[in-house]
Parts: sequence; structure tokens; C-alpha cells
Amino acid sequence: MYKFQSKVFHSLRHSFITNLLQNGVREEVVNGIDGHKQNTMSTTVYFKGGFPAKVLYEEGISKLDFEGINLDKLKIDWKKIIE
Repeated sequence: MYKFQSKVFHSLRHSFITNLLQNGVREEVVNGIDGHKQNTMSTTVYFKGGFPAKVLYEEGISKLDFEGINLDKLKIDWKKIIE
């Protein structure tokens, strides 16, 4: 990081998106989590309504892994929420 740069909210957003992609999460799922528009013909023309919460959790959120940061205390019983 350069001296003139600072950490802002979007620094966390960029790290979050990068972490998901580096852990093999499909771009469509990442876009569903972060609110970005879908970029492919199949997802922009034919895919309506977004992903169910269960898919976003199982294929996305559950794969987050920030080395050295223990997120266990932040875990929620998602099964109670998404079923």
C-alpha cells in the first residue's frame, strides 16, 4: 500500500470479493452476494430473481477464509434462517 492510500469501506468490499473468487466461488454467486449486475447473456437475459439464500451461503459465504482471522464467534445457524 502506498503512503497516500488509506483504508475505506470499499477496501473491505474488495477484500471480501477477492477472497470469494480466490476460494473458487462462481462469479455469478459473488455478484449475487455483493449486488453487482450479472455479466453473461444467460444471467442477464434468462436468469431472473437471484439466488436463494441457501445457495448464496453454501456456495459463497461458507467459503470465506481470511487467514489469521477467526470468524467462529460470528457464525450463525444459517439452517434456521434459510429453511
